[in-house]
Amino acid sequence: MHYFSKSEAVVLNLLIEKESLSKAGVASQSNLSKPTVSKVIDSLCARKVLLEQKKGSRMLYSINGGFDNVLSVEINATLIRFAVFDFTLTLKYSTQFNKYTTKVREAFFNTLCDDIKAFVKQAGINSQTMLVSVATAGVVDSLSGQIIQGTANFPEWQDFNLVTEMSSRLSCPVIVENNVRSYLIGECSLHRFSDNNNVVVICLDAGVGSAMLCSGKVLRGSTNRAGEIGFMMTSRESLSKPWAVRGALEEHCSLSGMKSRYEIMTGKELSTGKIFDLIEQDDLQADLLFSEFIDYLCIAIINIVSVTNPERIILYGETCKYHSFFLDKIRKILQLQKISVDIDISTQPGVMATLGAAILGYKVKYPSLNHVNIEI
Repeated sequence: MHYFSKSEAVVLNLLIEKESLSKAGVASQSNLSKPTVSKVIDSLCARKVLLEQKKGSRMLYSINGGFDNVLSVEINATLIRFAVFDFTLTLKYSTQFNKYTTKVREAFFNTLCDDIKAFVKQAGINSQTMLVSVATAGVVDSLSGQIIQGTANFPEWQDFNLVTEMSSRLSCPVIVENNVRSYLIGECSLHRFSDNNNVVVICLDAGVGSAMLCSGKVLRGSTNRAGEIGFMMTSRESLSKPWAVRGALEEHCSLSGMKSRYEIMTGKELSTGKIFDLIEQDDLQADLLFSEFIDYLCIAIINIVSVTNPERIILYGETCKYHSFFLDKIRKILQLQKISVDIDISTQPGVMATLGAAILGYKVKYPSLNHVNIEI
């Protein structure tokens, strides 16, 4: 952790919000005296935390993005992404590739760490000051670094401490959070929810998950399972079946669940995500699964609204590439049920989870700074 003084934190948080101000502007918008502001800004400039730029007759001050960086690693059901965000949360470098196909966690983890090292070298990141912030699928205890429960799409991805294992291999601090929760934090940082304190993000991909912002606070729950809607029960019959790997809702609303059910129904192998190609071809079984997908997703949304009462729900994930197939139908069903909530598709799905992970990383490194106006 790195600590700024109380006065320094006031100045920096103001500049995070306003981007650039003069010394007089900082003094007028804070509770600090002009001499204190001048002393603090001079000190921060000397340490290269701030940059100064002359504009007309005024000297303006802004945060120096090059002061620090965080490496974000997103591990979702289909892709792995690496991204470097500077001190202003500007994306500097990024890459993505398909998730490794190995079924053995040790091999998966070794390859992941080797690829991170190669990316760090290629991007020219200072490994001496680097922090790695991981956003991964699964039930995550962010305080201990433990992956409590994995998913059907990951190799042996449970009951292990990701932070301990990765930090020892990379020789740097590592933190971890659930990927959908990180995605929610990323969305909030862009002020898309500036007027909303109650928001739900739902991931529709090879798995199904969500993250919830209630009264301006990110929910984790007593055992970090808040938002694991993939395991939401959808019928009385669901109670008699153990859902250890894929949840009841995931059976109907995830790409992997629909793929599995299609193969059982037809005896034909199907690539994940190809279900929508079959829908376009008027395949009867695919149409049936798609109809169930819409109905079960609506049931889940109605239940979520009944419990958390959000102002907005954001959908993202591989399935949302085909939102023209289902979004209007979902809105009509919710309207019929008198459910009042805005439902949208995320406009920047490729960056949000890594951005949220970077925000969490900076919060660990600099606890007094607030890159987002929510409680994380």
